[in-house]
Amino acid sequence: MTAYPTLKTPSSSSTSLKSTSFPYTDIKAYTTGSITNKMAPLAVLFEPSYTALKNLHHKVHKHTATSVNLTLPIRPQDPSTDVNPYLDNAIGMLSESTAFLYDDEAPWAMRVMEVKSEVLAAVDKVDVKVDEVKAEVAELKTDVAELKTDVAELKTDVAEIKTQMKSQDERLTTQINDVRASLRNHTAIQLNSLRKWLGDPIEPVSAPVQDGDCLRYTVAKGFPSRVKDFWRLALNPTVLTELARHYSVRDWDRWKRATSRDTDVTCYMELQDAVTAHPHKCLRALAMTWGLQYSVLERPAVPLRPKGLLGKRKADTDNGSR
Repeated sequence: MTAYPTLKTPSSSSTSLKSTSFPYTDIKAYTTGSITNKMAPLAVLFEPSYTALKNLHHKVHKHTATSVNLTLPIRPQDPSTDVNPYLDNAIGMLSESTAFLYDDEAPWAMRVMEVKSEVLAAVDKVDVKVDEVKAEVAELKTDVAELKTDVAELKTDVAEIKTQMKSQDERLTTQINDVRASLRNHTAIQLNSLRKWLGDPIEPVSAPVQDGDCLRYTVAKGFPSRVKDFWRLALNPTVLTELARHYSVRDWDRWKRATSRDTDVTCYMELQDAVTAHPHKCLRALAMTWGLQYSVLERPAVPLRPKGLLGKRKADTDNGSR
């Protein structure tokens, strides 16, 4: 049997009743004379818990498409009889709510799984897109690398073309210079064929000289400027030898022979020996190369001396007299 709370009357403070305590609320009743059922504070019995249960019931039904068997317990009116059923129903509602929250087949759980699946699918799509972008970036890098290789090869080709063009330009320049030198030599040889007197000038004639990979036409150092200087070369074997080498005088090794049939005579082995022994044969060969008419050239009346040995003597006249 449930005990009732202790009541105190205004006329006697010693009169007391047994008391009991209930969860959430201490119940006190006041009366004048006798115990009655009219207790104003009982109207708010279990108000916080009931409000919490009602909010839970509302939210479960609000966020659930299907019906959930959650029965909101009736708030107790009579503490002597309604407390235990209220508590049992509250615990049952909490149990049902907890089971609902942990039920994987509940509608909300299914919706969560659907959303999760959608998110995972979206993530997979993003991953696929990222992989595609990575693949495109890799292809782009490959294309850029190939383009760099093509550019490098193009630069190499351009450099080779430039080298070829430069080489062709050098060869063309050499050929043009050869033609010009040939024309100048042809003109010089024609003019030199008209020279006769000791004072007549001799037009310079060039000869090809190897200069690196190409030939360059040059006039040899020591080339005579006048007919008189031509004859003076016989007195300087060294200069005459260099001229013979520069203008490629041929058959100098046979100058010992009196005739072409004289095969018993030993040939010269060195050009300088042949020039020193036969300076006039060398002059005759050079005269033919330069276009001079060797047999008609005026000869000095007196022997000439090499340049630098005349001292303070007056220069010889064209005919050799002083």
